Amino acid sequence: MGSWSIENSKNLIRILRCFKLSSGLTMSMSKSKLFGFDVQSYHLNLEAPSFNYSIGSLPFIYLGLTVEGIYGKNYALESKIFKRSYQNRKQTLCRLAVA
Repeated sequence: MGSWSIENSKNLIRILRCFKLSSGLTMSMSKSKLFGFDVQSYHLNLEAPSFNYSIGSLPFIYLGLTVEGIYGKNYALESKIFKRSYQNRKQTLCRLAVA
């Protein structure tokens, strides 16, 4: 994880452009969302329109799973995602077993 800067956001766009040129696959920037963790909102408001991003907020849904915010320093975003994913899979398996 790096620090927030305009140069870092420009580098991200450059990396995505290299990905497009090397793989032939494209990424729709208008469907992408920019999330800022420990970043002031005015930085996001300045950067998002210049790269055709929309600004995302927590919680959001990704592949049918709700991704929640970080509620303390002891929690990692990844653990929240995997915990929710495991709970959803467990519920689905229980439903399939009953049916």
